[in-house]
Amino acid sequence: MRHKAIWPALVVLLLAAGCGGASRRVLPVLSITERDFAIRAPHEIRAGDVTVRLKNLGPVSHKLLIVHAGRSPLPLRVDGFTIDEETLHNRLVAALEPAGPGTRDLVVHLTPGRYILLCNMAGHAASGMQTSFRVR
Repeated sequence: MRHKAIWPALVVLLLAAGCGGASRRVLPVLSITERDFAIRAPHEIRAGDVTVRLKNLGPVSHKLLIVHAGRSPLPLRVDGFTIDEETLHNRLVAALEPAGPGTRDLVVHLTPGRYILLCNMAGHAASGMQTSFRVR
């Protein structure tokens, strides 16, 4: 009979331990907004791990590339309208594949420097869906 009394106390103890365990670190948020044909982001953000929060406010799908700016221009594909992601090598920090309206999150690590944000759908970057920001 005494063993039955121990189980409720043990369950409460285990639940309490789980609630107070490892705390989740809240990361800074880099808010990026895409709409036909514009992209907006803060001009500057601190280095480290950040949550990229991408909001597509347009009616069509958009893709997002986050690229280290570098000294050379971004390489174009044969179509002349989109960036050749395969030749970016270590300059490509993150890519979110095309998606329609809504919000998506992605955690990335940003080091100091200048970055380019762009939609890599045919003609979108050339039509205004490209901007840059600095990481300090």
